[in-house]
Amino acid sequence: MGFRWMAGCAGLAVVLAAGAAGAAEPFTLTIDTAASVAQFRLCALGSCDVDVSPVAGSVIISLDGGASPTSANVYDYMFELTQPVAFQVPIFLGSLAAMATNVSLEHPAPGTVIGPAPIAGGAFSLADAPVAAFGAASYVAGGLVCIGLQGAGLPCADTIDLNSIGVQTADNIDGQIAVVGTQVTVVLNATITVPVLADQPDLATLTFTGFIVARGQLPVALPGDFNGNGLLELFDWGAFLACDTWPGGGIITPACAIMDFDGDLDVDAMDYGAFQLAFTGVP
Repeated sequence: MGFRWMAGCAGLAVVLAAGAAGAAEPFTLTIDTAASVAQFRLCALGSCDVDVSPVAGSVIISLDGGASPTSANVYDYMFELTQPVAFQVPIFLGSLAAMATNVSLEHPAPGTVIGPAPIAGGAFSLADAPVAAFGAASYVAGGLVCIGLQGAGLPCADTIDLNSIGVQTADNIDGQIAVVGTQVTVVLNATITVPVLADQPDLATLTFTGFIVARGQLPVALPGDFNGNGLLELFDWGAFLACDTWPGGGIITPACAIMDFDGDLDVDAMDYGAFQLAFTGVP
């Protein structure tokens, strides 16, 4: 009993010091296309035109704190326009018509974590989020616009691979998150501006302003996996001992609910046996 009591105290110290130290499991949020829309604004030579499109795609995140999240990490995202966007930019003594097709804005290095972003009152903000644009933008210029393009060594009509622009940084990506049971809803307000021509960044810009609603399910926690790394190991064993209520010890705290294998609101010999069977040892 003395050894287990000391081990339990040590486990409790580890739990208090490190909390859920392991990385929370990433999961996918699917963008609700019916509720998500993007406005694209093409600006050139001081004049602009706008068009809109629904948005599809997904976001992969993890939430520290589970159903009461305290921070979020973003592993991947793809904001995909479901229809082309077209522009007629009014320019004095000239014209500029353009169309962008198969457009998506994506994480340039999926799996590279952006965050953690603290969550306060359900709100969070992603700072310096990198963005890569994909798709094609075709344009036809006339009048003074064509003359200006030719003076810059560019054709009056062309199709541009948006990915050739290179990785940009989002102006802002702010969000609200709500967790009800295991259902997660994230609402993002994103503004992303990219130059149409990489070597002429001041000539024309394309700005994405998106209102995006994405939904998904929290991953089901593995019983006994206190640090959420998908294994039952020594860290979790220490946490189990700290949570053990012993015979007649009473109802467990919410933090220890993951150690209640049989769902009877305590952590006792039955849970100890289940933990032993599932224990994976040292990772």
